[in-house]
Amino acid sequence: MTEYDPEFGMGEEMFKDLALSREFVREYHSKLSEDSPGRKLSVMVLQRSAWPFTIQKDSIDLPPN
Repeated sequence: MTEYDPEFGMGEEMFKDLALSREFVREYHSKLSEDSPGRKLSVMVLQRSAWPFTIQKDSIDLPPN
């Protein structure tokens, strides 16, 4: 009997995110003129639950008021 690895399913979700991102950018670019600076825009839509994000808990030192 082979057990299902839940992390394998996350890989599928990651590929779906990449495909969705490409489609959103393609659709956005199709609405712009050929010489628009907006064509340089690249966006990635990522589900937090599918990608191995690490939480940074860095502190920020702000100057006193």
